Amino acid sequence: MIKIKVKGVEYNAQMTMGTMLQFKRLTGHEAAQIDSTSIEDSITLLYCMVKSWCKREDKEFGLSLEDFADGLTPEDFSAAVSSLGETPTTKKKH
Repeated sequence: MIKIKVKGVEYNAQMTMGTMLQFKRLTGHEAAQIDSTSIEDSITLLYCMVKSWCKREDKEFGLSLEDFADGLTPEDFSAAVSSLGETPTTKKKH
């Protein structure tokens, strides 16, 4: 699970099957085919992860993709994207 801060609010995010469905519907391609150099794909994946996780946990999430992107700072984006590649064995200890 990763944490993403958007507009000063911290959200949990995790890959779910719903994430993959939403990503496909928004982009037209599978999440497994994400272009890691595409900022748009990365933001869309993070958005889908947060939205899906909030739905799973019955938490309110009323941001559109554009509102999500507007509320995401470059620093928070970088931290979230870096966390995507971490596994329990590669995660840095703080």
